Amino acid sequence: MRLDVANKKLRLAAIHLTLEERGGWLSVRGIFPRKSGEGKSQQRIALGIAATSGGIDRAFARCLEIRSALACDRFRWEDYIEPDAAGDNSFSYWIEALGQEYLAKGGNPQTWAAEYIKKSFNKIPDWTATLNPELLLSIVTSIPANSRTRARVVGAFSKLLTFAGFPNTVRDYRGGYSNLKPINPGRYSPMLTCWHSGKGWGLTLGPRWPG
Repeated sequence: MRLDVANKKLRLAAIHLTLEERGGWLSVRGIFPRKSGEGKSQQRIALGIAATSGGIDRAFARCLEIRSALACDRFRWEDYIEPDAAGDNSFSYWIEALGQEYLAKGGNPQTWAAEYIKKSFNKIPDWTATLNPELLLSIVTSIPANSRTRARVVGAFSKLLTFAGFPNTVRDYRGGYSNLKPINPGRYSPMLTCWHSGKGWGLTLGPRWPG
């Protein structure tokens, strides 16, 4: 079965799940319970199934199982994730998937390569390891607080965790960095002054000191 045919069948059956192919492996996108157990959100399950014709058939059947589990309130993440299979929850898998979506939505390739990969995700020591929110938090807290580097890394890691459906453990550690320059009280900006004389109204441009 082709991927587009499988997704069409899911739509016709009113199954609100979508199969996706990333790097030769299949995942399913839908609204799932958060791994933290609090509420639901749009997430992806890396199925560990190759994107072949036979693999798409297997993935389609897996979608039917997932839909049934969701409807009966017996969905468990561990039932659908194959941790030892390629395309699992590794950092590499989710970073690649996030990059594909970022670029598909019109993101700048140079920004992705420089700000996300080089300056943020390359701080992760082993991309083949399973995505671990606590490891990302330890990387963040090792960066000087209130720095531009920490703010950048927290932004990238937050996107990755949210995209993969994990708790955002790093969001509150961004710090107080801002790229806005403070106002110099010794400078002033011009102000228009309105005045009236016997000949009518007029305007004068003069200094205005910051309050």
